[in-house]
Amino acid sequence: MAENLQEYYKRMAEAIDTQLEQKGKAALFYPVGSGSGRIVWAWINAHPDAAVIWVVPGETRRGMRLEEAKRIGQEIPPRVQMIHCEDNTPQRCLELAKIRPACIILDGSREFTAFPCGERVRWLQRFSPQAKLLGLIDTDQPVSCCLAEAMFQGAGMFSISLTEALARGLVTPPAADTVLLWPAETALEEFRIQMKQWNAVGVPGVGEKVFTNLRRAVEKCGPALPRLREALPKGKQLVLCEDAAAMRRVTENLEALFGPDTEATILKDGWDQEMAVRFAASPARGAQVLVTVSTPGGLARLAGMAGAVLVRSTGLEQNHRRMLARALALCGDSAPLVELNVSFAGLRNAEDLVQGTEQAGGTGFPLEEPYQACIRPARQKTGSTDFGNVMRHVPGTCIRVAFVPEGAAAHSQEYLDAGKTEAAHNAVVYGAKILALTGAQLIENPEKLEAIKKEFHENLAKELHGQS
Repeated sequence: MAENLQEYYKRMAEAIDTQLEQKGKAALFYPVGSGSGRIVWAWINAHPDAAVIWVVPGETRRGMRLEEAKRIGQEIPPRVQMIHCEDNTPQRCLELAKIRPACIILDGSREFTAFPCGERVRWLQRFSPQAKLLGLIDTDQPVSCCLAEAMFQGAGMFSISLTEALARGLVTPPAADTVLLWPAETALEEFRIQMKQWNAVGVPGVGEKVFTNLRRAVEKCGPALPRLREALPKGKQLVLCEDAAAMRRVTENLEALFGPDTEATILKDGWDQEMAVRFAASPARGAQVLVTVSTPGGLARLAGMAGAVLVRSTGLEQNHRRMLARALALCGDSAPLVELNVSFAGLRNAEDLVQGTEQAGGTGFPLEEPYQACIRPARQKTGSTDFGNVMRHVPGTCIRVAFVPEGAAAHSQEYLDAGKTEAAHNAVVYGAKILALTGAQLIENPEKLEAIKKEFHENLAKELHGQS
């Protein structure tokens, strides 16, 4: 589904232009880092005589836009006035009105508080009534400004989800995503006790799915902290926490998480672009982490970041996508990610995102889950099967897709119950995909097929020779 991005930006700029002409206002609902700024620049460049007032709610977002323009080689012409909302006094509005702006851009308009920023935007509109209104709204931001919402009532709306942005290539996916379960040891032990109790009495109805997934997660994931260090690339890490509680959990366990002598820069009062840039620019030395809570706001890319850790407290899908978009915006293209889930419910968010991206026509990103299917070596001895008779005449392979817990006995009630679960249905789908893709690869690679046949005949000849 990926298309030429320049053509996409141009096409969206034309669609915005139509809405501005018809309704006098339009709004872009795009995830952080998915190209809303580039669409605006495409619109500005298509109107070389139009004066524009670009209003930002803070220096962080202003810095992000300036850095973005520099990165894409976009010169900011004098006819484009990028102003901080707090500097927008009545006198300043009168001065700006003299350039007769064709458009006023509210960048991150949900960040504008009703007073004073919202009212100052109204001043701009009063003094420049001919100006059309364009809003850039991050889809992951909470509704925090009723005045800004009212401004765009009836506007032409353009929105895109993170899955669509990934599928279109507007957002570069992470190089890899490792999903880990990180409960406290006491909570993990309680999980195991609870599972034993559920296993003893049976788990009918809706609880069966929860039980099955929980058991798989706890039994398969193993200790999260050693795997965290294995998954993290060497270098500086961004640690993005879902909330203050997750941030406290990280700061209390820095050494356990990232190793001894970890050097941490902790943004206790929310995102601080200046401190973040200093951290990214500092000399590399040992384990270095930048810890912050995931908050709304413009996010300029940080040079020199090796990857990001998302510390999750809930299983809310919208929070996961918000955090992932921000991590990619900050760390750059193809940053490897590690997700630490305090809540079991968050373990499926990454897989849902990958599946959504693929359904939208894109390509998913590498995902390592705590209970991801693993490929085991071939078994030397297996139970009897009629397929063995077939394999005396043609080469073949007998693949088994696991859907029961480790150690489950065949022909048992546990095995029977497992066959009714979602995991069993998934195993059928996995098996079908393996068969189909294996066949397709052999058709596309006849040399491999010939090598398989040769090996088959050689092994059969050895076996027959040994029997004679």
